[in-house]
Amino acid sequence: MSFIEHSINAYVNKKDKTIQFCKNAKKSFPVNEIHINEKVTSEMFDVWLCNDLVEILIEISETNQAKTVRKILETPIQIAPELLLLTLAKIRPRTGNLLIDELMSIMMPSILGNH
Repeated sequence: MSFIEHSINAYVNKKDKTIQFCKNAKKSFPVNEIHINEKVTSEMFDVWLCNDLVEILIEISETNQAKTVRKILETPIQIAPELLLLTLAKIRPRTGNLLIDELMSIMMPSILGNH
């Protein structure tokens, strides 16, 4: 988990782009009409629209790493919920429904309130 967390932080903070989230073949793309926070960088787009990453995090949330996964997802929940919601709509994780329900209940009111 620390590897995933470090990779995301290094990429988003433009320190290390060894892991290329933007080259992920299963990446979802935002709709132009969606209001995105001005704090959202292109690196955040790359990371939080990466279907495979979000799907793996959701599946890992069913293990003893649930708190770590939730901590990793705190940034997109606060700054870029639209991106995370778009990706959640496209993925089909085998496990992790509890976290998906929690994320939806947190993000939907703020997203619907902004539009």
